[in-house]
Amino acid sequence: MNSEEAPCCASVAEARYRATIVSISDAVISTDLQGRVDSMNPVAERLTGWNEAAAQTKPLDDVFCVVDEKTHLVAESPVAHMFREGHAVERTNHTILVSKLGTEFTIAANASPICDANGVTTGAVLVFRNQSEEEQTRAKVFDSEIRYRRLFESAKDGILILDADTGKIVDVNPFLTELTGYSREDLLAKHLWEIGPFKDIAASKDSFFELQVKKYARYDDLPLKTRDGRTVAVEFVSNVYRVDNQNVIQCNIRDITARKRAEEALRGSEARYRTLFEDAQDGMGLSDLENGQLVECNEALCRIVERRREELVGQSQSILHPPVENAEDVTQNFREHQIGNPARTTDDYLLSKSGKLIPVEIRAARIRMNDRDFLLGIFRDVTERKQAEASREKLEGQLWASQKMEAIGNLAGGVAHDFNNLLSVILSYTGFVLDGVREGDPQREDLLEVVKAADRAVALTRQLLAFSRRQIMQPVPLDLNEIAAGVERMLQRILGEDIDSVQVFAPDLGLTLADPGQIEQVIMNLVVNARDAMPEGGKLTIETSNVEIDEEYATRHVAVKPGSFVQLVVTDTGCGMDRQTQTRIFEPFFTTKEKGKGTGIGLATVYGIVKQSGGNIWVYSEVGKGSTFKIYLPRELSAATATAIKSPTVQRRFAGTETIVVVEDEEALRKVAQRALEAAGYRVLTAANGEEAILTCRQYEDGIHLLLTDVVMPGMSGRVLAQQLSKTRPTIQVLYMSGYTDNAIVHHGDLYPGTHFLGKPFTGDGLTRKVREVLDSGITNGAGMPEHALQTTAEMKEQLVDRDALSGLSPDVLARLRHSVIAARFGEIIKIIETVRVTEPNLATELRRRADLFDYDGMRNLLNDEQTQACIKRVE
Repeated sequence: MNSEEAPCCASVAEARYRATIVSISDAVISTDLQGRVDSMNPVAERLTGWNEAAAQTKPLDDVFCVVDEKTHLVAESPVAHMFREGHAVERTNHTILVSKLGTEFTIAANASPICDANGVTTGAVLVFRNQSEEEQTRAKVFDSEIRYRRLFESAKDGILILDADTGKIVDVNPFLTELTGYSREDLLAKHLWEIGPFKDIAASKDSFFELQVKKYARYDDLPLKTRDGRTVAVEFVSNVYRVDNQNVIQCNIRDITARKRAEEALRGSEARYRTLFEDAQDGMGLSDLENGQLVECNEALCRIVERRREELVGQSQSILHPPVENAEDVTQNFREHQIGNPARTTDDYLLSKSGKLIPVEIRAARIRMNDRDFLLGIFRDVTERKQAEASREKLEGQLWASQKMEAIGNLAGGVAHDFNNLLSVILSYTGFVLDGVREGDPQREDLLEVVKAADRAVALTRQLLAFSRRQIMQPVPLDLNEIAAGVERMLQRILGEDIDSVQVFAPDLGLTLADPGQIEQVIMNLVVNARDAMPEGGKLTIETSNVEIDEEYATRHVAVKPGSFVQLVVTDTGCGMDRQTQTRIFEPFFTTKEKGKGTGIGLATVYGIVKQSGGNIWVYSEVGKGSTFKIYLPRELSAATATAIKSPTVQRRFAGTETIVVVEDEEALRKVAQRALEAAGYRVLTAANGEEAILTCRQYEDGIHLLLTDVVMPGMSGRVLAQQLSKTRPTIQVLYMSGYTDNAIVHHGDLYPGTHFLGKPFTGDGLTRKVREVLDSGITNGAGMPEHALQTTAEMKEQLVDRDALSGLSPDVLARLRHSVIAARFGEIIKIIETVRVTEPNLATELRRRADLFDYDGMRNLLNDEQTQACIKRVE
């Protein structure tokens, strides 16, 4: 080669070198003998962050900065190491290149000397490669292997790894050894079909060959024998995989023993559910939550809605409900109401095929089955419960009304009692003043107006007493037809020409025991009430009939007893009443009439008279259609005949000279009575209470002809006072006075025969007239008791008491009855006797008869015999 060709060849070689280092994927840096950079390729520029022009002549350690991977301390470069050792150097591990920009790269690097033609080192070449991605890949592979091994070791399925060519076991996880009872050493390097657990099962040698072809095998239920002889049900799944260019088989073996038990339990549960579902007395329906279609229903639901199962399944559940404007609303509202909410109970109606509405109690719950949401509806037919609730509400309403009327009656009776005392004083003193005023005197007219006002007040108190059932009655066997016919003659005058009156009387009407005057008052009040309800005219109907009230009707109405009754019905075609008005019409002073046209006491009086007569009254009314009042009075089934009440004969002479003791706790009334009687010529002794009266009579040595006593007084009652005085003065007459009745002298509002009674309020003339009547009556029963109460002991013995039944009562009842008889407490005696009636009705009837006759001595003798005393001593 000549001197001219040498530079040319060098240029060609340089060009080839540059082309080579630019095109290779490794980074290349060349240095001189002092380690300064001569050149670098683009890859080296990218990794170091230096461009070639800037890096030339720079020390290599400035451009190629490497640190230890673990310590991050500056490491010796491969070039420096090569110059020091004198030979090529390769470093592949734990070296980090830090670029000019601070970026770190994991690299593998090597350095080789550059020699001239004579073999003298003139520099070095550094070749390095970015291994960051490879490192990351290796790390991922390592992590994957770690995770796989952890899963393999901790899996709760047994895992076998087989050589796909030979079928020998190459790996086994701990769970399989635990499941089978065989150790890892027992299984490794063995053919699967040679090992005890897998002998004689579907995972045989032939199956293995089939697996090699199909690459997959599955057995849902294999009986696997364990080392201790147990049989375990397993699910066996095998797959062929390619790993490191080799085929391996992974067998997953899952213990399904618990699952099979659960499935069996589930099947049993489903069978029980099906039985409960089908045999349940409540209707059950299962509907799809998405479309509202019924997917299942039981026989009870079919029975409730009168449809076959085939008519319901597949239909919208809205078929069960009454029609609405949009049938889809039922499904949508029902679904929205239930989703996300706990099950709860609601009341609604189902619609039967025949169109009936059936009240039901619905309990609906959202349930999930087979990855779908359903609504389970349970429908309980509550028809009977609703009827019972309606009946109970009706009875409660009747009871409340009855209690309200009773409370109002007690209040009205108490007011009337006190008011009667005041009226007696007002009327009497007004009478005294009138006696001293001449005819024509202007003051006489004023006094007469006072008397008229007082008379109106008297009428009002009598109506209040009638409402409170404390009015004295004089009951006789009565024919309602005769009373109604007698009232008929006055009807036309009361009703006017615009109202037609119709009477429909039962020809065979039975009798009832009642006060004729009060029954007339009842009819007249109802007729007047009907007239006022028909201001434009109408029709009034009065009917009578015999009726029988059975147990069923009685149980549905408060205070109603079964039996035979006579019925009085008054019907009008007037304006009628709403429900709220009907609940109050019998209250005193309640009226719907204009002010001044009604007192509000008429129907209250009717109510009180009917109740005191042992009957019941009901009202039926609709606004605009009229009203009907039905009155039921007990029918008298004995052979009694209707009796007319004779008018009392008027005494012409009221004066006298007899001695009378007046006992009254109201001082003003006591003075009135004393003044009136003394003015009539009587000698009068007074006392404020029973004890004072006994002392006064004891100190008075002459005869006393009459005891005039209030019935209800603080301390000793008038009846007890009369009994006490009759012991020392057996011929004394007794006249009771009171603003209302009391069990001491009446029985259910009826005066005992032979009992004399003066109702308050009274005038002075009324008092002297009644006193004269009693003194002239000739009855000397000594205590104002019924004459028939004075029967002899022999007469009483003729009506024998069942002593065995008496001694058979509980000791507590006998003891309380004996104490009440000794104390002569009539009210307590009656209460005890009525408790006996439940078990011994005949005995109770005889005891009640003796109590009504005030035969306390006879009752004491009955309770003092040895057999009865032995029973009583058990509690005493």
